[in-house]
This record gives sequence, C-alpha cells and structure tokens, in this order.
Amino acid sequence: MLSQKETELIYKIKEKIVHNCKICKGQGRYIKNEIMFECQCMKNTMYILDLIKSNIPSDYWNLSLKGLKVEKDVKNEVQYYIEHIDNAIEKGIGLFFTCNTRGVGKTSLACEIAKEAIVKRYDVYYNLMQSIVSDKFTDNQEIIQKIKNSELIIIDEMDKVAMKKESNLSSQIENFLRELLSAGKTVIMCSNMSLKEIEEKIEIGSLIQRYVTIIEMEGTDYSLEKNKKLKLALDTEIDYLSENISNNANRHHKNKEAYYKKEYYKNYNL
Repeated sequence: MLSQKETELIYKIKEKIVHNCKICKGQGRYIKNEIMFECQCMKNTMYILDLIKSNIPSDYWNLSLKGLKVEKDVKNEVQYYIEHIDNAIEKGIGLFFTCNTRGVGKTSLACEIAKEAIVKRYDVYYNLMQSIVSDKFTDNQEIIQKIKNSELIIIDEMDKVAMKKESNLSSQIENFLRELLSAGKTVIMCSNMSLKEIEEKIEIGSLIQRYVTIIEMEGTDYSLEKNKKLKLALDTEIDYLSENISNNANRHHKNKEAYYKKEYYKNYNL
C-alpha cells in the first residue's frame, strides 16, 4: 500500500508523462491495426510505481550497470548475480558490499540488482540501517512491515549504525538480521567498514558470512564527480522516458503475467 507521499509522487509523474503523451493522448493505450497496445508512457509509469514502492532513491533510476565506474571484477560478479537473481531470491543468497572508501559505487551496484529484481516482479525494499533501527521503536513499524513483505531487501550504510555506542544496539541488529536471514529473505548490505570492523562493533560478522557473499571493493571515490552531475541536474528534471528506464519498463511489462500469477497464489494461499 502506498503512503500519501508516494501516491502524490506517482500521480505527479503520471500527469507529466501520460497526460502529455502525444501517442496515446493521455489514455495510456492506443489502437493500431485494430489491436490495443499499452503505450510506452504507461509502461514507464507502472515500472516507476514499483521503483517508488521499493524506496530506491530516484538518483539511481536512470543508472545502468554498464555505465557504472567500478572495478571490472566486481562488475562481473554483480552481473553474474543479476543473471541468477531468481536462484538468489529463491535460496536466500545475499551480498555484502564493503569498502573503506566512500563513493566507490556500493549503493549503485545494490540498486542495479534491486532494479533487476523489480523488472522480474519481485517485491523489493531499500532503506538505511539507521531508519530501520529507528522504526523498530515506533508504534506502526511501517518500515519493518515493508521489509517483512519483501523478497529482496537492500540495507545501506551499515557502518553508521555500527559507530553508535548504544548498549543494546548490537543485540537488536543481530536479532533483526538473524530473523531475516533465517527466514530465507535475500538481503544485500552496504558498508564503509570491513566485515572484521562490523564484527568488532556489532558482532554480526559470522552471521553475515553464513548467508551472504562478501564483495570487498577498492577504487576511486567518485563523490566529487557525482556532485558535479547533481549541480547539472538542478537545471533539469528526471527523464522518466529515458532509454534505461524505458528498457527496464518494457521488460517489466513483459513479466506482468508472472506478477498476476504470484498475486493469485498469494491471495489464495497456494
């Protein structure tokens, strides 16, 4: 279920790309040779709807794995994981991206995997570890509920929580992750700390190693380069009809039947 903020955003996007579409004239569909076709604007809107539901930041929507500046070996490993995403989610095999340098592409890689899972119609959810921990102390636990309903979970900035010196934080994080991983959830984590440092701070290193593949990254901090792009982005809006979004949206649309089948089995507890 979408929050009010998410609902407002998707209506805003739909108004921008569907209502102004010259092909379908705002209908989302068009007829050609007496056959009804879904318009590209509507395909993109439905894919973007799932991106919004997943909480993946819009900065990552237009990215592609091919265009990321990361180590070749790491990119190949992520590409292999993406090609086997069905097995990864079925068997609960996750990843742990670690590097003591910021801005090397850990979150970008995690989001590329997440987008591929969305294209294949899996339920995906992204958030920061701090937000997850904070939500555990609220009454409604909206984030925790979204995580429980997801098949692939991206947990970013593990290190920022690990640096906190709260007495019971370590056991809370350990219990939370143990519950997720032992339930067969596929979890991808990103941290600027090494696994050894994480283990020293919150004692979950051995737990992580049992359920996820560790990817240790090295490389250049591209934050300054990204900041320059952000300044340029101030003059432009997100291109909701970009090539990358449209390509993913077309594949997302082709998997619509798989989505309806999954929803059918879920609703009838089959």
